[in-house]
Amino acid sequence: MKIVNAVWEKRNLGVSCNEITIEIADTINNLNESIITLESEYTVIKVPSDMYEISTNLQEKGYIFVETVINCFNSAKLPELNSIQKRIVDSISYSEMNDNDLKGLWREVENNMFETDRISMDSHFEAEQASKRYIGWIKDELMSGSKIYKLIFKENIVGFFILKENENNIFTAVLGGIYKDYKAFGFGFCMNYFEIVECIEQNGKKVLNTFSTNNRGATSMHFLMNYSINNIYNIFVKHTC
Repeated sequence: MKIVNAVWEKRNLGVSCNEITIEIADTINNLNESIITLESEYTVIKVPSDMYEISTNLQEKGYIFVETVINCFNSAKLPELNSIQKRIVDSISYSEMNDNDLKGLWREVENNMFETDRISMDSHFEAEQASKRYIGWIKDELMSGSKIYKLIFKENIVGFFILKENENNIFTAVLGGIYKDYKAFGFGFCMNYFEIVECIEQNGKKVLNTFSTNNRGATSMHFLMNYSINNIYNIFVKHTC
């Protein structure tokens, strides 16, 4: 198993947090031996979707299932769009955000832009904590060299996405979203589309992405964008504070 002490969550959420990823070689026995020392105020455990016995064992220990996340990739290949999708894409442009754009993004996030993630849906946390977590996450990404881009429609910013360049010309699509006032405009797939465009522009070989099935539209959106599945994890959490 892999253990990450998510120290940033103390800043973001006010609780200590360990994130544990179960690996194929792990058994119920070694999980039981380790879990007592690994538990924190907020413990997150990621279990491969086919490891049913460990998932059941965790629920018996008081862990709650909160979401399924899918790790996927696109091999720097743009999808074929239908005429409606093409018309929407042609109406959108994108460019890097400036400091003033970021101020607007903070306002959008504070206005509960994200509502389907495990933090926003967890009754142990307030909406303000979830928003603070996203803002902290984005700022950390920018400090580490990730680039943030705005989506523009008729001179208005309608959304954003963040790309991080890894080794070997592989990019990670870290986070993205459409602003609340534009969620009904059908712009969602443009975010994923332009992530691939930018990867190709920078001679990238692959875009990695992770999404939660709590966001119902995300699954079809990623398959539309020629993404293939790497891994599927069921996420369990436990609060001890």
